[in-house]
Amino acid sequence: MPVDAETAFQVQQVTNKYSHGVDHGDFELVASCFDPEGGYIENVGLPEGSPNGGRRVGRDNIVKYVAGSFGACRGHCRHWIGLTVLEDLGDGKVRQKGYCTVYRAGVFPNVGPYLSGEFVDVLQKTATGEYVFLNRQFRVDPGPIGPADDVLITKFDAAAAKW
Repeated sequence: MPVDAETAFQVQQVTNKYSHGVDHGDFELVASCFDPEGGYIENVGLPEGSPNGGRRVGRDNIVKYVAGSFGACRGHCRHWIGLTVLEDLGDGKVRQKGYCTVYRAGVFPNVGPYLSGEFVDVLQKTATGEYVFLNRQFRVDPGPIGPADDVLITKFDAAAAKW
């Protein structure tokens, strides 16, 4: 079932707050986006053994993970979220599905698309009327396909080597 405009706006705001928190190292802002009783964030589709893969449960572990990711990008990443679809799950819960592309800002050649994928979130409306994430799952797209000398392939391979 679709959601109303106010719910859609609130879900968009918490998603934007999370992205800005991740991109700018505001870990308290990131923590505020999650259910204080727990919740999880999970990345799937990364190479086996990747430090960014797997599930982090609870606010403290989520913030620790985000802090590590921020350290790798040092504030040069920008999360672009789009084409989201919202579904009312009842009992104050909303499912959000969409796409995310992470760009690395800076000076050539270390700029451009860093990674992309699809995400599925479940959010809960709190007693104060705000939404928070119960869980976030990000499925990373496979690496780009193209000739070995393609600049995006070269950048992807260099980034993947750091995972």
